[in-house]
Amino acid sequence: MQSAASTRFQRVARAYRIAALIGFNTILLFLLLNVPFYLADFLYPDENEPARLGRRVLGTYGLEHLTKGYPGMTAEEVAQLQYETWSRLVVYEPFTEFKEPAFQGRYVNVSPHGFRVVENQGPWPPERQNFNVFVFGGSTTFGYGVADGGTIPSHLQRQLRALRPARMVCVYNFGRCAYYSTQERILFQQLLEGGLRPDLAVFVDGMNDTGHTKDGSVFSSTLGAAVVQIEPARARREFAAQALPVMHYARRLLLRSGWLTPAPDRAAAGDETTPLWPGSDDEQARRMVERYLGNLGMAAAVGERFKVRTLFVWQPVPNFRAAPDSSRFPQEKEAIRRSPAVYERLDALRAAGQLPANFLWLADAQLGRGGDLYIDTFHYAPPFADALAEAIARQIAALGWLP
Repeated sequence: MQSAASTRFQRVARAYRIAALIGFNTILLFLLLNVPFYLADFLYPDENEPARLGRRVLGTYGLEHLTKGYPGMTAEEVAQLQYETWSRLVVYEPFTEFKEPAFQGRYVNVSPHGFRVVENQGPWPPERQNFNVFVFGGSTTFGYGVADGGTIPSHLQRQLRALRPARMVCVYNFGRCAYYSTQERILFQQLLEGGLRPDLAVFVDGMNDTGHTKDGSVFSSTLGAAVVQIEPARARREFAAQALPVMHYARRLLLRSGWLTPAPDRAAAGDETTPLWPGSDDEQARRMVERYLGNLGMAAAVGERFKVRTLFVWQPVPNFRAAPDSSRFPQEKEAIRRSPAVYERLDALRAAGQLPANFLWLADAQLGRGGDLYIDTFHYAPPFADALAEAIARQIAALGWLP
């Protein structure tokens, strides 16, 4: 007859064997479900996410229609340029919330230090014997849809060097997708505090400032939700959905079937998802202008503190004082819709002499120009970018800022 202790031991041993078997089978099932998908990701990287935007742009405008804006380039070359432009998913950066990722391509190259490469790029960090210019702005400054040498900063460097100053001119393109004056001011300050002090900082704004109906980046709502204290169960679910290969493929299946709606992406970066400021359209325009002028004043004050000259450029948009044939592309986004009211209000201040001497109005630059000035809904064709750079270079020379 077994003792009570022996009976208890057998019960514990049996319970242990059952628990161990369940645990082993659970781990085995986990591996069987995830390892094949992990190997599939490793051997056949999912190009859906990085390539989706490039395909979306081509699908929106049509490759044949897009190619008309790229004389001398084949359809395959235009497709490659669009892929390199739109396939680079943004990455997190403190304070500004996101930035363009480092990238090396045939047409688009972005330095790990946060700027897009221009033709005949100067050294990094900038050398003090050179005349260094940092250019800030949104995707129109970065040059979405054009090669490295076709951006406003690249043309500006060539234009300034052609003026034969006493020092070598080196321009650095800090334009970034969907950036507006608030983010540019913060980025400028962060670079200065990091010991990177150019001789001149140029800010190219207008389009994105009219698209941000509240003071926040296009990812502020997403980032805000990420830092809210959420219940542990939800945190575990979100980790599983993002980290486990089987969940990744399940999400892809749900997206393709239409059961799950994809999150907003950079192709919609011009659409502001945060609520509007209260008030009429005129009140909206007034507050947008006030915000821009506030950022202008703060950036200028920071520049003065660090002995960096500042120039503020107000850019053209396709639905303000433009010829009917200046753009072949639709203009239905919110950023475009609000632009005229904001531009008219700022122009009234300019006419009244209420804007500073370091403000350059280029919103009229389309007047008298025919042909395609844009390579898509928002972004400038290289010849128009060159014309804008020439106007900026002339203003810098007129102000006596070249050495």
